[in-house]
Amino acid sequence: MINDDKGVDQMGTLLHPTDFSTNSDEAFLVACSIARDKKAKLIVLHVVNPNECAPGDLDGDELDRESDLQKKIESQFDYLKSLTYDVLLTFQIKLGELLLTVIDVATHEQCEMIILAGRNQVEQHYQSFGCISEGLLRHAPCSVLVLRHFHAESVQELASECRCGTSSDAGHPEAAQNFTVERNW
Repeated sequence: MINDDKGVDQMGTLLHPTDFSTNSDEAFLVACSIARDKKAKLIVLHVVNPNECAPGDLDGDELDRESDLQKKIESQFDYLKSLTYDVLLTFQIKLGELLLTVIDVATHEQCEMIILAGRNQVEQHYQSFGCISEGLLRHAPCSVLVLRHFHAESVQELASECRCGTSSDAGHPEAAQNFTVERNW
């Protein structure tokens, strides 16, 4: 999606919701590539359902900064940050219901695209992004890119390109076959 006031080569803000699964890490690399190519800011969002928090994880309506959960999430963010160096990244942790929180952040941050991983049938324990994809396609205030599971070789090539700052849109026909672009109408 291109806004008239930003020109052809620039996109404002992208949003990547993550559950830290392998598929989400792969989608993160694609989101970084798009952000770099479009000179966009990339927001990496992890949503925590307050009903699933352990005692001591919450401090009122927020995550306790000293909780094990907070430290675990920050460790995951540090790992993602280590995968790329040439993209303007911001990390957010929000409490709430996943779909509504992603839509709220996309609206508040005026995101122009949400980039997320589709659920892999093999990884049944990561079920949160199965129905959220459809919900985002129906209700998100911007375009939505849902990425299917990649082959390991494509991900390694894409990861190495993200680290060295080259474009990833050429020379990866096998990667191009593994994602779908879906938009809100």
